[in-house]
Amino acid sequence: MKSRATLLVLACLIPHSQALLKVLDTESRESKLLDGFWKFLPDYSVDQRAGFDGEWWRRSLDDVGETILMPVPSSYNDVTTSQKLRDHQGWVWYQTEFMLPPSWMGEDRIVLRFESAHYFARVWLNDEDVMSHSIGHLPFEQVVTSQVKNESPGCMHRLTVAVNATLNTTTIPPSAFHYAKNTSEYIFPENYPVIDWQFDFFNYGGIHRSVKLYTTPAKFISDVTIKTEKSTTEYSKWRLSIKVQVNSENAEDIAFKVVDKRGKNILSGHMKAGTDRVFEVQNVTAWWPWTMSHSPGYMYTLEVTLVESGDVYRQKFGFRQVSWTNRELLINGKKTYLTGINKHEDSDLRGKGVDRVLIARDFSNQLWLGSNAFRTSHYPYAEEWLELADQLGVMVIGECPGVGIKSWNMLPETLANHRSSIHQMISRDKNHPSIITWSLANEPDSDADEAEDYFREVFRFARTLDDSRPFTFVSCKPFDTDKAFQFSDFLNINRYIGWYQQIADSDIVTYQVKHYVTNYFKQHNKPVMMQEYGADTIPGLHKLPSTSFTEEYQTEILAAHARAFDQMGDFMVGEFIWNYADFMTQQDVKRVDGNKKGVFTRDRQPKMAAHFLRSRYHHLLNLSQPALFCHDFSCT
Repeated sequence: MKSRATLLVLACLIPHSQALLKVLDTESRESKLLDGFWKFLPDYSVDQRAGFDGEWWRRSLDDVGETILMPVPSSYNDVTTSQKLRDHQGWVWYQTEFMLPPSWMGEDRIVLRFESAHYFARVWLNDEDVMSHSIGHLPFEQVVTSQVKNESPGCMHRLTVAVNATLNTTTIPPSAFHYAKNTSEYIFPENYPVIDWQFDFFNYGGIHRSVKLYTTPAKFISDVTIKTEKSTTEYSKWRLSIKVQVNSENAEDIAFKVVDKRGKNILSGHMKAGTDRVFEVQNVTAWWPWTMSHSPGYMYTLEVTLVESGDVYRQKFGFRQVSWTNRELLINGKKTYLTGINKHEDSDLRGKGVDRVLIARDFSNQLWLGSNAFRTSHYPYAEEWLELADQLGVMVIGECPGVGIKSWNMLPETLANHRSSIHQMISRDKNHPSIITWSLANEPDSDADEAEDYFREVFRFARTLDDSRPFTFVSCKPFDTDKAFQFSDFLNINRYIGWYQQIADSDIVTYQVKHYVTNYFKQHNKPVMMQEYGADTIPGLHKLPSTSFTEEYQTEILAAHARAFDQMGDFMVGEFIWNYADFMTQQDVKRVDGNKKGVFTRDRQPKMAAHFLRSRYHHLLNLSQPALFCHDFSCT
């Protein structure tokens, strides 16, 4: 009898289809959304095998047990009042039914797509096992034409999904899973699971993003890659590189055109599929961050048509170039400074379920702060985040799910999963101009002996996928012992001086931060981003003089860091607060209903520190709003 951990290791070996292009309706493509209330049944059996041994996919879940209606998309953990379900980390089963539109009976190709399910998912359509996928936060899909067209029109199709959020030593992210053993002091029930998460956020499970069906012709466009680069010979000219791939080995004829946001055609012609074509264009509007232009986030659309089948696809993009030196980050040749925030896909009740209202509010808060960048800590976010970032001119550090990798995790199986997560992330997100750099890990054991070979391969592999952006990772290890920063283009540092180090002594923070960050640059001679710093704060807790957990103390810690940043050299290219908003974690004596380092509450209302941060960011970027708090906390 296999444990859940063993099952997941075996499941990772099951092949799955790579999902690349966003699902769009075009002249040749049509989609159907399967979101809604699905039947839901957790497997609470001791060995977690009840669903598989009983072949639950072959019948209605109502015939198996007492189901509940679960909203899709959402995390399942916080939807009900059940503590058992909230903390459940094993298999859960979803099921819904759908009818194929009659017009689809003549379609050549029908695809079933999940935008994200956490962490491992296995899918049955009617009675057939059609696909599986590991690594949450990323889409997966499979052609299901034969499964749905074999039935008569008007037939209801049964879709069943088993999802398991359990992590283990070789998953990305990894965690430790084992069954508790009795000791002389403590005894446990048989097969009592113990999960030691190697990260500080709640491990939500479920179908987190939309589920869709879509159609394409038999011959179809499978991928589009767009790169832009400023001409070195003339400032107003840009080089535009286009590569279109199709599901054919032949050099198929592709008709293309590029239009601006008003629909004006700026470039058109024909090209062969599978080949890179480079064009020189001029008098285009560049994509700029919102703090660097009065016309930020300008997007163009590339329309490509596979001539033989008539398949049409439209890919949005921006003319944007990222470059860097050992002291600078440049967007379109102009030096920039990132006034950043770190985030989580996290909200009350929904967990990590995609929430467009929350996304809109978060961007509104971010612009209010004067923040021009965020990191998708610690995993790829729903594509809706990136689409809005593109349009609003917000810069993004796209991070893969490689968080908390310890030395004992640096195994060949982990590396394979890590590489897969990077490949899937870049494949999905490569055409978003808002993404200016990729982060390949967060707080690994990068000072371990195993780290040098492990991260040499991680960075080598990643650079084969994208040569237009820098690569980095985020380290919390000492500047003189880190073995992975030699491969990184930037130094992203996490350090909580004034909280995990020297707590309640805000006077020493500026001195310590300046020493620590400056030595990182001296050691590696690369530009530095202070990627995480901050302090937990209970909203509404005030005290003079300040003490830890008060809103005054959090603001003093931020101000002390700001003084250090302002006293350092020009090698600093950005600062990112941890965190934008409070978020849920596993229960712990150090956590009062989650992590409280947010400058906003979990329901997106500002703490005292948010007003300080707004004042600082507006001052740094010379924005028009007045500096409200700088003089009180000496932030400059």
